[in-house]
Amino acid sequence: IDLNRARELDKSGGALRVESGGLPMRVLVVRGDDGVYYAFHNRCAHIGHRRLDPVPGTGTVQCCSVGKSTYTYDGKKVYGPSTGSIGTFKVKLDGERLIVFLGP
Repeated sequence: IDLNRARELDKSGGALRVESGGLPMRVLVVRGDDGVYYAFHNRCAHIGHRRLDPVPGTGTVQCCSVGKSTYTYDGKKVYGPSTGSIGTFKVKLDGERLIVFLGP
């Protein structure tokens, strides 16, 4: 991700949804309140077709469903009806590029 073009990630709490370009899955990239970048498989563990949204000021992301399952930046559930964690991806800052590793 070219951070010069991804203005959504300029500030803490910002997020970018990456859902095209031949990717095998939807990805949500968040600039956390701590200024660190995080990446998630943008699929709620409770209702799989639902997307996630950042919750600025809390260090969490939340499912857009009625149940509002909520997860920490490391993918662990902290609230809601979900019974599992969400997928997270390793990220690496390389100058003005953010690299998201979708594989193991």
